[in-house]
Amino acid sequence: MKTWVTRFDKEGLKVMIHAVGDQAVRNSLNSFAAARRANGPDGPRHHLGHNTFVHPDDRARAKGMNIVSEVSPVNTWYPSTYSPGFVELLGDERVKSMVPVGELVRDSATVSYGSDWDNVPEPNPWEGVQTLVTRSNPKKPDLGVLGPDQRVDLETALQIVTINGAHVMELEKVTGSIEVGKDADLIVLKKNLFKIPVEKIIDTRVERTVLKGETVYPRKK
Repeated sequence: MKTWVTRFDKEGLKVMIHAVGDQAVRNSLNSFAAARRANGPDGPRHHLGHNTFVHPDDRARAKGMNIVSEVSPVNTWYPSTYSPGFVELLGDERVKSMVPVGELVRDSATVSYGSDWDNVPEPNPWEGVQTLVTRSNPKKPDLGVLGPDQRVDLETALQIVTINGAHVMELEKVTGSIEVGKDADLIVLKKNLFKIPVEKIIDTRVERTVLKGETVYPRKK
């Protein structure tokens, strides 16, 4: 992995590695680190996908390497039909630290959102936003909370699904936030997410979608 990632980095190719287990994450980070040592810090922005389990010693390593840590899919962020199997194999304490979004953010990692579509039932991003904030299943809250320490606040969750997504593609100076000089890529929502109960985020409706200043989707009344 170190050999190939270093070669791709030197050739200017962005590398995305899907890493679910903590050893896979460590091996991937080791490969990115080797590429930076060999080629310098200014190579392409690489992308570590999923990060389902990350050893505590590795959660701050992406900082400073120009690496983005993607978290997905949504159905591993809360108690689900997968949870009993994970607990049986790995133990309750390790499962509580699954997809450690909160820790990654606190350790200054750039965290982005991945839907993992079409491996999940639906690509609804609002389910993901709500779950980032609550770590509970929006459709079955009675199942409880998975790793409450890994929650993030709503502002951080929205950054993860907007500007940080642009950051992955090295387009943060072009899109991902509403600023003078950037493309007018935006959505208009029916309600202000900061003024509704967090449990209602999943019901969010998009009224209008605008790309480069042109309306490409208006909701029909």
